[in-house]
Amino acid sequence: MLLPLTAQIESILFIKTEPVSVKWLAEFLNSDEEKIEYALKELCETCKDRGTVFLLRRGEVIMTTHPDSSDIIERLYVKESKGELSKAALETLAIIIYRGLVTKSEIDYIRGVNSQFMLRSLLVRGLITRETHPKDKRRVLYAPTHDTLAHIGVLEQNALPQYEEYTRAIDGILQNREKSSDDSSNDIDNSDNVSL
Repeated sequence: MLLPLTAQIESILFIKTEPVSVKWLAEFLNSDEEKIEYALKELCETCKDRGTVFLLRRGEVIMTTHPDSSDIIERLYVKESKGELSKAALETLAIIIYRGLVTKSEIDYIRGVNSQFMLRSLLVRGLITRETHPKDKRRVLYAPTHDTLAHIGVLEQNALPQYEEYTRAIDGILQNREKSSDDSSNDIDNSDNVSL
């Protein structure tokens, strides 16, 4: 069963963590921009009293929390920044530390699950940073902060425990990903794109 256009857009924006252009949505969903804009207006109207809303700005849209929930969100951030890291967050952080610079889609592929919430938690705690991809300004890379590396006592990345072994394993996983994406040329992964 094919979901209505509004539901398809909502699903995409739930997974994406960056603004997405109306043009990209139209191309990805085999629709036209006018239909996408109409569906987005419907979504904005139906979600205006919910915890998540859709922010439209300069031809781009992102799913975000309702402005009136800022007090609740702030309390959550404070609580998350003080508690211990979950196993999933530690796993995500380890990938970022060993890889150095890594995209969200690479992290997702290595872990086998969506890492959006783990990345948000690590960003809130100041353990990682977001950087613009040097070859594609629309893409985002995640890197450990200097404080994180200093806290674990690492002055150089190759001084990490079992550095060679783990980086070879990660590289092998990512090479398998590239090989499988070469085999299936219809796969499109834009999860690292800020907008298209």
